[in-house]
Amino acid sequence: QEFKRGDFKVLDIGCGSSSMWLLQLSEDYPSAKFVGLDKISKFPKDFSQNNLQFTQGDILEGLPFEDDSFDFVHMRFVLMEFTEEQWEEKVIKELVRVCKPSGWIELLEIE
Repeated sequence: QEFKRGDFKVLDIGCGSSSMWLLQLSEDYPSAKFVGLDKISKFPKDFSQNNLQFTQGDILEGLPFEDDSFDFVHMRFVLMEFTEEQWEEKVIKELVRVCKPSGWIELLEIE
């Protein structure tokens, strides 16, 4: 329901080169804004959604977004990429920094 709000913003960190999750959501919820971020710069080029953008960046170097920018911050299948020290000193702080106070952070990994 929240995704239907016109000002709802989603960040997918570690979106990769296929980004099917973002492509589908941006199509299903055209009034929300979606941003995919990855260390690599190979992003889909053939998409028509105006509410979707991709940017290159590394969470360990700091996310290129203002504080409290996103309603929903999502990371999946990249959790094992970071050491315990990186989680404690950088990753968690950056996730919280860019997420709005009333927003959600979702971390997903499959065994």
